[in-house]
Amino acid sequence: MTLCVGWIDSDAVYLTADSAVTALGKTRIAGRDYSSFGEKQYQSPQGNVTVEESALKIFRHQNTAAAFAGDASPINGIFANFVESSRFLLPQEAFDAAWMSSA
Repeated sequence: MTLCVGWIDSDAVYLTADSAVTALGKTRIAGRDYSSFGEKQYQSPQGNVTVEESALKIFRHQNTAAAFAGDASPINGIFANFVESSRFLLPQEAFDAAWMSSA
């Protein structure tokens, strides 16, 4: 299961995201057998799929933040495109352009 949650109140914006990363064709990402919750990190019997805690999946640029679920690899390019586009577009337009550039 993956999780991203965001909400706004009168004082702030809140974002949270899980830290589990599923990787295909890789062995252990960080090499830990157990998560910070004490759960066994999953590795398929064939060794070609792992699920392991990794970095928190929230990126921030100026007044914009994005939370995401799943593998962190694809979002790096999308967010880099967002940062570049945000130099000359409004945040929503920059995000739309970054998303389309990854298709």
